[in-house]
Amino acid sequence: MTPAQFRSAHGPCTTWSVADIEGYEHLVETASPELSETARTGQLVVGRRATGDRVVVDLTDPAGLIGTVRSGKTNAAAALRHIQRRVR
Repeated sequence: MTPAQFRSAHGPCTTWSVADIEGYEHLVETASPELSETARTGQLVVGRRATGDRVVVDLTDPAGLIGTVRSGKTNAAAALRHIQRRVR
């Protein structure tokens, strides 16, 4: 089932249950070539937004995130600054 078929079968989203909304989100994610690309390449999703009927996904290479601390964890503030620069 495609996202369009789901919407057609379930009617207005204002009547959907929580399970319907979650099911629709999974369909959209499965149909998104950008999200499939993240699994193949190891990129990170740094944002999603709707543009008309299309979901636009912003990706980044985790190696490009700055501010990694010695433990291997990413400094959240530094990562946020990096992401903000990329989407401007």
